[in-house]
Amino acid sequence: MKWLKTLWCAFFLSPAALFGIAYSMSIAALFIFVPAPVFVFWILATVASEVAPHLMIGALLVLVLSAFYWRQKQQAKFLPGVIACLAIFTFICGFVQTTAALDFAQAVGVKISFFDCLFFKSAKAHPKISFSTEKYGERSGHQLELDIYQPQKKRRDRPAIVVVHGGSWYGGRRSDFKQDDLWLADLGYTVFDLDYSLAQGNVHFPAPAEDIQLALAWIAAHSETYDIDSTKIGMLGRSAGGELALVSAYSRPADAPYKICCVVALYAPTDLLWDYDNPLSPDIIHAQDVIVRYLGAPPRSVPALCAKASPCNLVTEISPPTLLIHGGRDQIVNSLNSNMLHEQLLAHHITNRYLFFPWANHGFDWFFSGISSQLSRGAIERFLEENL
Repeated sequence: MKWLKTLWCAFFLSPAALFGIAYSMSIAALFIFVPAPVFVFWILATVASEVAPHLMIGALLVLVLSAFYWRQKQQAKFLPGVIACLAIFTFICGFVQTTAALDFAQAVGVKISFFDCLFFKSAKAHPKISFSTEKYGERSGHQLELDIYQPQKKRRDRPAIVVVHGGSWYGGRRSDFKQDDLWLADLGYTVFDLDYSLAQGNVHFPAPAEDIQLALAWIAAHSETYDIDSTKIGMLGRSAGGELALVSAYSRPADAPYKICCVVALYAPTDLLWDYDNPLSPDIIHAQDVIVRYLGAPPRSVPALCAKASPCNLVTEISPPTLLIHGGRDQIVNSLNSNMLHEQLLAHHITNRYLFFPWANHGFDWFFSGISSQLSRGAIERFLEENL
């Protein structure tokens, strides 16, 4: 048992400290399955759900240390027993979560790297990818900029990916998911990750959508500079950015100097009137206030504007191929949003795919090498290959 004593000495863990760790891990594990009552606990739930394999390992270590204390004659048995129970609970939660994701991966034929997940592998910038920031427009005295990730290998008429960030339309910024931008550039796409006017003060929809159209026109005008084909553009957005990506893809002006060939939306709102009438419970972001801030008024008082901001109302027979990805435990945007849009796309015979991750919360792909992120990136890679 010397190695256990050495481990204990290394961490300086008293039984009380170990209990604190075990208790914290069990609370995090609990919120994988129990809806978070407030926003801060949703952050904990999202993190915990994507580091479930790490929770399992941590639980096993805590269990070993609790056994060490149990064997000490001078120690009371109650506290080590409680610690062991908390560790076992955490392990079971992590195991159920991880197994659900791995079973899904096996069903869809996507290989998951446990090594990447456990060691937090990231997509790092390298000499093969250049980075720059350019101004594409201006609104109310504020510059509108986009980050450009460009593969160094010369290729004429390269497809482009335009990325729209999330943040409930009033937060977030370009390159929030920089590792994914680098990953897309490494696949051979030129990536434009853009800012847009946030719904703050007197700024409301359609200003953000107009900014994106302006960015797309700027990209088309600079297609030769960046060696891209402006008729091979894909849109990608998360959450509020997913709504804007869908609106931009489905509302492209007929005379636009570019063509959107496909769109990817992760956990995006698609029907703002329905979302306003059916907020999730618990409503941890005050969804109705968010929608009113975005539209500038309650949806029923601006029905035409609300319809223009709702992708479900914009689907036509010429809408581009669409990939929807959503989590079943999403506490920010109800997964029925993707269901409804999926049905509209099917009704209009639009090529589309809907990936539903029953175990995943909103923002599940924040952890680049997490199992859910690996799954979504595998689907996105295939979808882009097929449509660009």
